[in-house]
Amino acid sequence: MQSTEKPKKKSSSRDQWALLAFARFLLAFCVVMTHSGIVAPDYFFARHFGATGYPAVFGFFMISGYSIAASLASRPEGYVARRLLRIYPTYLCALAFSVAILIPGPLHLPLGQVLVLDNWKTILSNVFMLQGVLTESITSNGAVWSLAVEWWCYMVAIPLIRVSIKWTFILIAGSFTALMIYMRAHGYLFGNSDMPLNGMAMLALSWGWLTGFLFYRRRSMVTFAAMLLLPLIMFEVGFRLPLASVIIAATAAVVYFSKEIRIKCQLIKRVMQWLGNMSYPLYLFHPPLLYVLTSHGIIKNGNVLIVAVVIVVSIGYFIGSRVMDFIIERFGTTNDRDPNPSVSSAT
Repeated sequence: MQSTEKPKKKSSSRDQWALLAFARFLLAFCVVMTHSGIVAPDYFFARHFGATGYPAVFGFFMISGYSIAASLASRPEGYVARRLLRIYPTYLCALAFSVAILIPGPLHLPLGQVLVLDNWKTILSNVFMLQGVLTESITSNGAVWSLAVEWWCYMVAIPLIRVSIKWTFILIAGSFTALMIYMRAHGYLFGNSDMPLNGMAMLALSWGWLTGFLFYRRRSMVTFAAMLLLPLIMFEVGFRLPLASVIIAATAAVVYFSKEIRIKCQLIKRVMQWLGNMSYPLYLFHPPLLYVLTSHGIIKNGNVLIVAVVIVVSIGYFIGSRVMDFIIERFGTTNDRDPNPSVSSAT
């Protein structure tokens, strides 16, 4: 009996992470569609799905918190090193590319926007994940704001996994309250709003990540309700974005049911996992790619633009992953790998 139980459990775990990986890719694709509207708003993807980017980020947060709790619970040793290896090489490459495209001069986008090179303080703050704390995200890659929230949540998770879950409840309540205070102070309740991406970002938005972390630690209807309802409240009373509730509810449902779903086809499972791993570079590289491809008039059709970005990032990820595999095999060990990568990592 034991010899048949263990492989089944292992297979079921792989099914779960493949499903969550594919969810990450779909969420990243939502963000790409939203940002494509900045440079090409009148095409099918941007017109019909251009409001799905913000809720998709909170879907990232859910899955990321859940995944990190799993990683810490199963293998706490070497956690920070695994996070650094998983996050920073791709992140620094994306930052370097985002800065490099502005070094020759400002980029003039099709709708009249002009992107200029940031000062050294902003760039350095982004390198150390302090965007949204000390400064804004770099001009050519606004998507990196969420990486700072996730990174500092990774660090908070280290002591949090060792204490009673009541502390996670307390942090979620405090963070969500800070968001409501911020939104009310800026006149955002029951109207259109912007995310608090300066100073308040970590304090007011970390609850989204913590709800997924909490749900992994205690799987109950109460913790599921927190993961589902808090972002729904935020979007319904503040942002009122079309399809926001659908994105949030669908992501929460995937997290909840991922343990129960089985994927019989190994090829499909591998493709889903690959797409999930590719979602992190897709999330980080798509803004500067969108700007470069449109500022030089290379691509004008918004639908073609989105497909082109996905293809370019896919090729880059394939080459980059082969290089990383070689480096790890040559200089590292198999322990350098994290079996449960987070959402944007990219989550």
